[in-house]
Amino acid sequence: MSKLVALLLFSISSAFSQPVLTTLVSNGPVSNRFNIVFLSEGYTSVQLGQFQRDATNAVNALFARPPLEEYRSYFNAFAIAVASTDSGSDHPSYPVYRRTYFNSTYDPVSDYYITIPPNYSDPNYANGQGKVDALLQTLIPNASLPVLLVNDLSPGGSDGSLDRTALAYAGAGLGDVLAHETGHVVAGLGDEYTNAYPGYPAVEEPNTTRESRSNSLKWRAWFSS
Repeated sequence: MSKLVALLLFSISSAFSQPVLTTLVSNGPVSNRFNIVFLSEGYTSVQLGQFQRDATNAVNALFARPPLEEYRSYFNAFAIAVASTDSGSDHPSYPVYRRTYFNSTYDPVSDYYITIPPNYSDPNYANGQGKVDALLQTLIPNASLPVLLVNDLSPGGSDGSLDRTALAYAGAGLGDVLAHETGHVVAGLGDEYTNAYPGYPAVEEPNTTRESRSNSLKWRAWFSS
């Protein structure tokens, strides 16, 4: 390999190793818009172009849904591309483990719930959420909704650590999963299941309650007499 080719490959690799912020949708200054920020997880350096396409598809899927469709002009959207060593995410139930930037993993029991748990081998950040926070603080501190887009075709998602980041896989059902997790992160909404889970919800949430007396319900004003 010639020195010129080696230098070129090193330059390309170095460029991909640095986080890059790009604008997907711009409707005004970040100071008075709701700013959605997608971050790449499990995308290798050669897959970051695919991440840009996945992030664009994700934001279009969100804006196709009410009420975001109606208020689209109040939103900006950005993408932070950062490369992982391996493609995809951990699947402990198989077991499959991959080296990714945010240390994402599927739940070992259900293989659906995606989290970014502590990575104790990383001396700089205690967990994936710490890396999310650090990138946002550096590149776009006005972020309103961080979304970790996981490059994995197995359906899954979550509201991250303490409802701070929406996690969604990049497969065919991305739009549904992302809308669901966005409700948790942005509005603090609780899950509404078709089949009831005994004892759930354990706490009061804006859209759920354990109150069974109709006259005491917080949405009683919307009941017809």
